[in-house]
Amino acid sequence: MELQGGVVYHCGPLVKRTPKGWRVISAGPTTSARLDRIQVDFVRRTGVRALVGKGGMDEEVAAQLARLGCVYLAFTGGAGVLAARAIEKIEMVFWEDLGDAESLWVLEVRDFGPLVVAIDARGGNLYLRRRHRCFEKSK
Repeated sequence: MELQGGVVYHCGPLVKRTPKGWRVISAGPTTSARLDRIQVDFVRRTGVRALVGKGGMDEEVAAQLARLGCVYLAFTGGAGVLAARAIEKIEMVFWEDLGDAESLWVLEVRDFGPLVVAIDARGGNLYLRRRHRCFEKSK
């Protein structure tokens, strides 16, 4: 599978097998920081341009991803049905033996969002800015 220039959504979907194939019921984001230890190497090897998830990632991981030209887009937790509505087609499923939530789902989506650019390709980090503001207010 070619991921160069693609987007990876950190998600554990709730799916249902129907006579016509798979149908995604809910596709809420999962916590991206769980994947911190592999993010940089994965992006370097695949050429992925955007990661989508919730909660952000470690500050150093975010900085390295920015240097690779990869952005991080935040999707609102708890809005899995909204995300599922944007999925037009399931193109492929890899590693089904791992279970639905751990399989790799190749999705065709339209009007996916709302998304917030939380970590941009220049190193701007919404999570870090927010943390600094909170810290300054508490002084």
